[in-house]
Amino acid sequence: LVSSGPPAEANGLGAELVARRPGHDDLRLCAAHPAYTLGRGPACAQLCRFTSRLISLQHCRVELVDGQLLLTDLSTNGTFVNGTRIPPGARVPLRHLDELALLPADAPAADAVVYQVRL
Repeated sequence: LVSSGPPAEANGLGAELVARRPGHDDLRLCAAHPAYTLGRGPACAQLCRFTSRLISLQHCRVELVDGQLLLTDLSTNGTFVNGTRIPPGARVPLRHLDELALLPADAPAADAVVYQVRL
């Protein structure tokens, strides 16, 4: 995967996924809330639940583990970091300014879910 910047380190502030599309919420990860599952299913928190049928019920999971921000793909349609699809089931580190997308770049704009990683 192509990443820009150092891996996430515990800095006392955690990490943030900044929503790149209107109508989506930013996600903040910290010791008090170290993980989110993103998708369209009822098990996903409201601020990271989406309506597009292209997004899996549990699409991916982001979590702070031992000072690193990790992404796990749980989907059937793919999860993308900097435009590259990560292997199904893979757990990969996210770095500062990485772009996380729940669908490929050619997905309909109305279905797009894109975040920028801030550490």
